[in-house]
Amino acid sequence: DDQDDDDDQDDDDDDSDEERKEDADDEEAFVSALDDALLFVANGLATRRLAAPDDAGEPSRFDYAESAEALLVKHPGAQVADALDALSLNVGVPRDFTRGPADALRAHLADLSFALRQNTPPTAEV
Repeated sequence: DDQDDDDDQDDDDDDSDEERKEDADDEEAFVSALDDALLFVANGLATRRLAAPDDAGEPSRFDYAESAEALLVKHPGAQVADALDALSLNVGVPRDFTRGPADALRAHLADLSFALRQNTPPTAEV
């Protein structure tokens, strides 16, 4: 009986190790996808000044549709929109930025989040 208990414990340890590895792999994939998403946002912020004004003379919004598509091709199933939303809600003024740059960052994060949600098929409810 003691031998059976030891074998059961070894099986539980193997399952725990596999679960930890899967969790680590999932976390690494998420971080990689989020990193790429933030690179798209940084690029959008850097190139926005070059965008042509709209009819009212306001700078046009950066179009993240292609960025979202590229992100989802590279990271299928990546769920980074919620993280982008959380970041946009937690950019503080004056702690992190002055109002103008904070508003720009929030807008770009929201634009990419929206584009990702538009390009992501709905998941089935279980």
